[in-house]
Amino acid sequence: MIFLALGSNLDDRAENLRVAREKLSQQLGVRLIESPVMATAAIGFNGAEFLNQVVAFEKEIKSLTLLNQCQQIEREMGRAAHEPQFDAAGERIYENRVIDIDLLTCGGVRIKTRRLTLPHPQCWERPYIAQLVAQLPEEIQKQYRI
Repeated sequence: MIFLALGSNLDDRAENLRVAREKLSQQLGVRLIESPVMATAAIGFNGAEFLNQVVAFEKEIKSLTLLNQCQQIEREMGRAAHEPQFDAAGERIYENRVIDIDLLTCGGVRIKTRRLTLPHPQCWERPYIAQLVAQLPEEIQKQYRI
């Protein structure tokens, strides 16, 4: 089971999440299992409130291939291509975004590269992720392994 976190804090946030779900479903050829949407404050910067959602699905796909597809969808939706940026103290720099698609888990894959770390390193730091996963059907929740 693959779990993704979707977030948006610009423009029509609910519509951005809907479009991202539609593109993910179409481009990956999967049926998404969706959590409810939750509003949260921006983390790591002063910005507008985010709408967040977790989606889960089954698919045999390499994690880097999935990352590339998620980033392609982000670009299609108006987000500039990006690599994580850090300040002089080594802290991650965050900014407003039309859409953010984060890979939380990809089956049991564990990976740590410059481009991708799985499970997502902030799964434990963001309580809203656990709250959204807890609202998925119980049989899906059981497959969320971080």
